[in-house]
Amino acid sequence: MHIVNRITLSFLFGLLGLLSVSQLSAGQEEQEEFHEAKELQAAESIVPLEELIRKAQQKYSGRILEIEFEDWEEEKGELKQVEGKNEHIYEIEILDEQGRVHGLVYDAQTGEFLGQHLESEEKEGKD
Repeated sequence: MHIVNRITLSFLFGLLGLLSVSQLSAGQEEQEEFHEAKELQAAESIVPLEELIRKAQQKYSGRILEIEFEDWEEEKGELKQVEGKNEHIYEIEILDEQGRVHGLVYDAQTGEFLGQHLESEEKEGKD
């Protein structure tokens, strides 16, 4: 449980921190997303982040690099969508023992696993 608390704190500080003045709007957006997630979790409209972290770590052991809370419409891409759900998603990035970064996407309302991608494959495709 202690590691989950540390990860949650890292997530919170990551969302609240601003890296530079040029990233101010991105930092403000992350801060708004953090507050929205906090309110939805308090209202029990979304599953606890700790539950999704456990699910992600069952799929891939490794180090959590980043957790993003996002609107589904902005991120759906090729992932499946369940009718009437998926208003918000969590993307959890895990660095595995082979050095690969896996992006695991979960429905924030249900905790359902929606899909995954390898971050390194995305970057290779952009070059």
